[in-house]
Amino acid sequence: MDITVGNMNLIDQFEWDLGDVTSSPEQFAEAITADLGLSGEFKTAIAHQIREQIAVFLKSLSIIGHPFNGAPVADEELRASFLPPIDTCERTENQVDSYTPKLLQLSEVEIDKLTKERERDARRKRRQTKGRRGVQLPDREPNKTQR
Repeated sequence: MDITVGNMNLIDQFEWDLGDVTSSPEQFAEAITADLGLSGEFKTAIAHQIREQIAVFLKSLSIIGHPFNGAPVADEELRASFLPPIDTCERTENQVDSYTPKLLQLSEVEIDKLTKERERDARRKRRQTKGRRGVQLPDREPNKTQR
C-alpha cells in the first residue's frame, strides 16, 4: 500500500486472506489509522486500496475460471502472485522492516517527483499491455494513491 494524503506518505505491506469474508477493509483501516494517528482521509484511502486489490485478484481468478473451492490456482503466472498460506503471524528478524508501516513527510519537490514517477509508470504499463494476445489478466500490482 502506498498512499499520499497532502504531504504525508504511508507505505506498508501486509497479507490479506481473500477467503475470509469476516475480514473488513474498513475495520482494518480504522485500526491502522488509530494506531498511527492518521486523519480520516487516510482511513478511506486505505480501505479503498484494499478493496481495489481484492477486486483485481478476484477478477483475475474469475477470468481463468477458478472454482473458488480451495483448489490450487491453475494459471502459473497468477499462482506466482499469491503467497503460500501462513501458519503463524510472527516474522523473522530480517522481515520486520518490510512489514512495518512507514510514514514519511514529503516536501513539495518530493511530491512533484512522485507525481511524475506515477505518470511515467502509468504510461509504461499502457505500452506493455498493448499488443498482447489471449486472455488479458488485470495488472495485479497495487495502485499508488495520491490525494
